[in-house]
Amino acid sequence: MATRSMSRTGGFLILFLIALIVAPQGAGAARRGRLVGRVMDVNTSQPLGKALITIQGTTISTLTDANGRFFFDLDPGKYSITIHMDEYFATCYQDIEVEGGQVTTYKCEMVPGDPRQNIFFSMGGINVIEKRELLPENIETTHQISSAEIEHQLSTNLGDILDIIPGVERTKNPGLSEKSQVILRGSSGTGGDASANQAALFGTKIIIDDITLSNNANLQTGPGTASGTVSSTAGSAVDLRTIPADNIESVEVITGVPSVEYGDLTTGLVKVKTKMGRQPHRLKIKSNPDTKEGNLSGGLVWRGTGISYNANYAYSERNIRREGDEYARYNGQFTIRNKFMDDRLSLLNKFYYTGVDDEEDYKSDDPLSVVRKNNDKTYIYGQTIDFAVSDDMRLEWRANIKYTKRDSYQQSLTGADTRVLTDAMESGTNEAILQVGSYLYRIWTRGEEWNVNTKLNVRYDLGLLGLDHGLLFGGEYTFDDNRGEGKIFNPLEPPYGNLGYRPRSFDDVPALHTANLYFEDEITGFWRMQPYSINLGLRYEMYTPYKLHLDGLFNDKGIVESRNGTYLNPRIRAKYSLGDNTQIRLGWGKSSKMPSMTMISQGPEYIDIIEENVSPPDSTPLISTYVLNWDDLTRELKGYQSTKSEASLDQKIGSVGLTFTGFYDRSDDILRSVTTPLTLYRYRYENWPDPDSAVPIDTLYTTPDKLDYYANVGWRRSYGIEFLLTTRRIERISTAFRMSATYSKTRTGADGVYMSSPRTNTALGQVIYPFYRYTESWHRRMVVNYSADWFVKRLGMWVTFFVQQTLFSAYQSYDDPYAYSVAYFDPVTGRNVTLSPEDSDALNLTREYDAYDLAVKKQPNDRFLFNINVTKSIGRGSELSLFVTNVLDDPAYYRDDLGYWRTRNPDIFYGVEFSMILDNLWSRIDTKDGGS
Repeated sequence: MATRSMSRTGGFLILFLIALIVAPQGAGAARRGRLVGRVMDVNTSQPLGKALITIQGTTISTLTDANGRFFFDLDPGKYSITIHMDEYFATCYQDIEVEGGQVTTYKCEMVPGDPRQNIFFSMGGINVIEKRELLPENIETTHQISSAEIEHQLSTNLGDILDIIPGVERTKNPGLSEKSQVILRGSSGTGGDASANQAALFGTKIIIDDITLSNNANLQTGPGTASGTVSSTAGSAVDLRTIPADNIESVEVITGVPSVEYGDLTTGLVKVKTKMGRQPHRLKIKSNPDTKEGNLSGGLVWRGTGISYNANYAYSERNIRREGDEYARYNGQFTIRNKFMDDRLSLLNKFYYTGVDDEEDYKSDDPLSVVRKNNDKTYIYGQTIDFAVSDDMRLEWRANIKYTKRDSYQQSLTGADTRVLTDAMESGTNEAILQVGSYLYRIWTRGEEWNVNTKLNVRYDLGLLGLDHGLLFGGEYTFDDNRGEGKIFNPLEPPYGNLGYRPRSFDDVPALHTANLYFEDEITGFWRMQPYSINLGLRYEMYTPYKLHLDGLFNDKGIVESRNGTYLNPRIRAKYSLGDNTQIRLGWGKSSKMPSMTMISQGPEYIDIIEENVSPPDSTPLISTYVLNWDDLTRELKGYQSTKSEASLDQKIGSVGLTFTGFYDRSDDILRSVTTPLTLYRYRYENWPDPDSAVPIDTLYTTPDKLDYYANVGWRRSYGIEFLLTTRRIERISTAFRMSATYSKTRTGADGVYMSSPRTNTALGQVIYPFYRYTESWHRRMVVNYSADWFVKRLGMWVTFFVQQTLFSAYQSYDDPYAYSVAYFDPVTGRNVTLSPEDSDALNLTREYDAYDLAVKKQPNDRFLFNINVTKSIGRGSELSLFVTNVLDDPAYYRDDLGYWRTRNPDIFYGVEFSMILDNLWSRIDTKDGGS
């Protein structure tokens, strides 16, 4: 009995001990709750397997199953989770409440995009990315513009996008009606030197998906292209209207000293990245008083191959009261990306098409009408290969071919009486052809422009002497050429009724070649427990190289002789953290720009002089033709070089980031037009065609309008200060603020002298051509931008308020009250006569500018421009956007120095956009998991 009792007691004791051990765990389990979720594609509602789910602030994580499901058993409380998956934005869900003993279900949606970025807000395909850092990460001054900002402001082209860059003054409404170009960190305002400003435009490089949109070989110059609505961009920047905004993923604008990887630029670099890879099929429609636009895009990944596409059409009717005054743009893009060898090898093929119909055609069937048309078509193929040789070494290959079919036309009725003409293409005297009455001149520009670019980079990471070195070795080659008929017209029906015009074939224009080698070392380390980075680079640019000098290593002759210049461009950049919240950035470097083909190959000029013919019996009119081939002077034109310096201080104070930057840019040897004197005689023929019967008569012909060619004589100086303030989003009001202020001053001028127009000098009793030194001009201004982004997540709405204030703007065209003639050309003797200031006064050649010419032209300091942008989600995958510029309809009137009323703001302007994700039309919405 005792044994049985002890056994029974022992059993109870064992059960009691087991209960003590198990009871706490069982009680805890009863208090825990389960979080069950499902991860789905926001566009297709398809489940996403193998997505990584992490509980923020812990090491707890799991992967979704094939149906996109996951679960966690958690203590009661609030949790935040982060979801990561290839080709999708990192997605965060905050404050998920888990209750003890309860199952909480949560449906999680992911948006296709860059997994390195956290998405903050998504509505109708517009994805707002959370800004993480307030201190700039790049060494050089860089402005980043996201696709969300681009879509939110309803941009129609790249030019509209660049309007939000600090320092760029908004003077026009968005749209396609006008040629679009931009000068970075400077001013092209009234009073500026046109050639220096054109060089600043030409020095801005545009790159789209590693493809350079070069404008070096554009030959759309001369009669028939530079007048009217249809204007040329030859020798200047690319027309940004041809680059649609709707397919742009991001824009990176570098106004500081760029990496040596990028050359053939002086002013700045604009890097555009278009949308590729997995993305929803999306339709967008835009409308404003200027432009109507439609865009269709999409992308998918199938068996490791990413395919994306974009189709865009935009139409602008510039003047609704005129029929035939419009601009239309057709654009298409198709990309294929493949990855091999466990993603170590990536191959990307890109295809682009852009067509333009720029027309000014008022009843083309009317022979009296003026017609101007430009129907250029551009095809681009680009190839990108990235290969990770090892963890430390990477090869990058970039190649692209750009083909443009030039096709422009102009016609106009020209009034004329009897005309004496010739179609001679060589120098000599010929019997003239008589034409009577008005005529309709027609001129075509037809040809094929080829741009080929290749680049090879080798990147290698190396640890040496306790420092990390990011090495870059690279080379680049560019080929630019034109082929085809060129400028086509009947020389007996010359444009504008002027003598001396002749057709010109593009086949006669030699091609351009550039070759470049570069090296860069980015050194990173720590000094006094704070990180720093120093970037040392060297770029060797050769414009049309043709001769190698091995002995150039030991003298100043240089290793490579190039027809249009060889330039050694060193660049130094550095960044150092003074603390966790403070850093300084410094940059200095040289860069250079190749002359455009229009300047190097100006082509022959024709001078036609009507001679006097007294030969019997009929006195047939005679014309002497003189052919001046300026290519002999301009073939070896040099590029120009720019030296840029900048210093920045970045400071973070709580949730506010501040940046102060000072910059200075010096450009020399800028190409500008100069005039050379030439004397030609008019003859009387007494026994035509006997050349010995030609007798020069008293009339002397000097034709300065025909004697312009380009020379490296111009210069430009630009300097200023930039201030930038940004804040993190203030959660209580879901608003972020941004302010930028830019002060810039630009001085322009040229070295040497220029030949002025002819004048009859009473002291000498004859016509002479005075020479003067170039004058200087300057322009300064300060532009301040204020903006606030406000999100209302519950309403799915994003509102941006933008205000631009021009604190001051002023310019001066002449800085010296007296311009002394330093010499004059004597057409009688064909010689130049040097003058002193006293001689200039004595011959009454000194120019004395009046008070208006010397005055500093100022605009009042009260110019404000108020804009508003609103984007609203209107359903699953759809959104509606609205913008209004100059909301107050304030033209900002002021009186100029002559008493005329001027306006500084564009008229009130508005536009709307509707977009929808087409995937939602055929996808099933799964709601059984609930959500929060």
